[in-house]
Amino acid sequence: MCMSRFIGTSIENDLPILFQKFPYQRLNLYMLGKVHPLKKYLQDQESDRVQPERQASFLHATRAMTQSAPNPKKAEYITAGKSAILYGIDSKRVLKEYFEDDRRDVEFQAYDRLGSHPNIARYLGCQGANAIILERGEPVRTIYQGRNADRIPLHMKTRWIRQAAGGLQYIHQKGIVHADVGVNNMIIVNDCLKIIDFEGCSINGKPADSCYQWFCYRPSPTVSIQTDIFAYGCAIYEIITGQPPYHEFEGYPDRYVEQLYTANQFPDVSRLPLGELMLHCWNGRFQTMAEVIQELEAFQPSAFQTEL
Repeated sequence: MCMSRFIGTSIENDLPILFQKFPYQRLNLYMLGKVHPLKKYLQDQESDRVQPERQASFLHATRAMTQSAPNPKKAEYITAGKSAILYGIDSKRVLKEYFEDDRRDVEFQAYDRLGSHPNIARYLGCQGANAIILERGEPVRTIYQGRNADRIPLHMKTRWIRQAAGGLQYIHQKGIVHADVGVNNMIIVNDCLKIIDFEGCSINGKPADSCYQWFCYRPSPTVSIQTDIFAYGCAIYEIITGQPPYHEFEGYPDRYVEQLYTANQFPDVSRLPLGELMLHCWNGRFQTMAEVIQELEAFQPSAFQTEL
């Protein structure tokens, strides 16, 4: 979900800000004066009337409505974008409300197919027809921006990178191409990295409705396992260095960096841990994430005297 950051202190106070920032967005009727979905969720929870809907297989077995409800006025906006808004319910859960039914349906299908995996954010239930409850974590990008990337031990970064690889391999095995692989869609929950955001993914080869970030994309006829692997190499670079590839060109037309990638011109990674792995992700050497993981497992952080 290509999102812009926006945080508020309460639902009531921030509605005007929402309309200012997204005046042309087709907002859900909940946002136009009716009961807000997050308020409804919390009110229902207090009266013990929540009934999860549209749940199949493992989704039916999960229960989102077991924890005490926070005060609705304390609920926070986390992010908002062209297709959905994310709200914090409490420290463990978020509510994701969609503007468009097709985006909601794709994410439902993806979570139904993926089931439970340690490196995929957990689906926790539905709220009405247009919102779902998901596991909450701390964004990886927020962690390294707050602590400075060079203060995070290399062994921790390597663990995150391996966990991301395991999650992405599982996604591909289930016939899904994520189509927006990146640090922006990775969170940490109890020291474990998990992949999020499947609303624009490709399932069974159907067209994807998402987009990679400007520094994660090499022009291709269609999204595929290989475009996901390319973007995964960019995620490795960002986790290791604290900056995305070609960050110095931010603000340039996206096509500028795409042309560099097309010409096989990549950032210098010769002195970086996992630099060779990044290059192999970028130059098309890997056909599957299993191949990526095989090379990744051979890496030993202790071989580097100085941790980044």
